Amino acid sequence: MKVSSAGPSITFLSIGYLGKGQDMSSAALECAGPSKVAARPTTARDQLYRVENSARQNCADLARDFDMDKAEFDRFADEYQDQHRQSISITGEFPEYFSEYKIRKLKKIITHNNLTVFTICDFGSGIGNSIPFFQKHFPNAVLTSADVSQRSLELSRVHYPSADHLLVIENNIPVKDYSFDVTFSACVFHHIPSAEHVFWLRELHRVTRPGGLIAIFEHNALNPLTVRAVNSCPFDVNAKLILATDLLRRLLDAGWTAPTVQYNVFFPRALALLRPAEKYLHWLPLGAQYVVFARKGS
Repeated sequence: MKVSSAGPSITFLSIGYLGKGQDMSSAALECAGPSKVAARPTTARDQLYRVENSARQNCADLARDFDMDKAEFDRFADEYQDQHRQSISITGEFPEYFSEYKIRKLKKIITHNNLTVFTICDFGSGIGNSIPFFQKHFPNAVLTSADVSQRSLELSRVHYPSADHLLVIENNIPVKDYSFDVTFSACVFHHIPSAEHVFWLRELHRVTRPGGLIAIFEHNALNPLTVRAVNSCPFDVNAKLILATDLLRRLLDAGWTAPTVQYNVFFPRALALLRPAEKYLHWLPLGAQYVVFARKGS
């Protein structure tokens, strides 16, 4: 997903919520702006025209790159579950274990922060593996599953017809400001170019209510078994793992407050009896995954 920082000459028209039973529709992207650029800009207005002309080109490049990324995710959607299962086989666990542990962990973070939750956004929800666990651990919350891949969302609807809302992401998150109490993302940002992280973290900040919370789970680049699993998964062929310290800094740059990191998943299934000790190891940067979470100022 490519994101441009172009100026006010760019207008994005994105599709919104897809309710139960509705078909997917395509989104429109429109680039607008002055059609004339001075050959030798000598005034502030000429300079502005020059910037706007460049912005139009950036917008065209953005549309092409976005379509390529969307096509890639659509292509892998039907195969993702099998590929994921194979890549994590070294742990002895099934994908459902990792999906639920994240939601259980999120529930603990929210409880610790004394946060009341009515609305949640799952940013990069994929084929919906987290949906049943959100329904289990947050039965009273309305969940919006958001993804760039229409095919993934279609599979979400097939697998979990009781899902609340499905939302197609274009070049922003097409909802109003302050729409969610919690924004959540599970192993998504390593698929997004690092230069765009702050943009999307700001988007998530925009759609989170004041006092709300963000939680981002990611693979730990310092864990050799995690690196092996990612390298063996075709879906992650273009992935670039992120150091927790880098993600903490980007959260601050995007306007979030008091970002914190906790490391998780230290023991495979064969050593499951040791897992209760993990709550004492959150400081140790050797877990297979980590979560960074932060609050939005009131």
